[in-house]
Amino acid sequence: MKTMRLAFVGLCLFWSGLAFFALLTYVKDTPVRFSYEFQHNLRTLFPQGWAFFTKSPRDESIQLYRWENNRLRLVDGQRQATLENLMGFRRASRAMSVEYAYLLYNVPAENWVRCEGDPEAYLRTHRLANVEVENHTPRPYLSGTYYLIQKGIVPWAWASEADRITLPSSILKLTVVCKR
Repeated sequence: MKTMRLAFVGLCLFWSGLAFFALLTYVKDTPVRFSYEFQHNLRTLFPQGWAFFTKSPRDESIQLYRWENNRLRLVDGQRQATLENLMGFRRASRAMSVEYAYLLYNVPAENWVRCEGDPEAYLRTHRLANVEVENHTPRPYLSGTYYLIQKGIVPWAWASEADRITLPSSILKLTVVCKR
């Protein structure tokens, strides 16, 4: 039992040390300097560096909506940490996001419409040009007409006011056609 603990602690220290050195090779201003050869070898071992573990919290998000009963409804299954998705163990939400990223790949940026106010109110008063794409995925999740809304994240300092804040957004009307 004591040998197992020592092995576990040793393994943890080894990986923590590697992670620490990887972090130091990607940080520009640090008092610790490594040789070029050491940095090159470590970057070969960890090519993505620290970015592998992080994602900018300020990145804009894209969410899928349908127009139902004269209002926008969020398409179910997009959030991973829900009971319906078994707290992230069900793969449908990840497959859906990969699928609509695949569908958006050939959609030109000029098809997105900028909206400064509430997207739902904007859609009630404006007609958007419809972009039609074919879904060639083996087991498609998406079929029909969707509204994709891309908007920023409410800053943490304003989190208590998130329900009253409307950030600028971009809207795309997308019709997905399945030929299967």
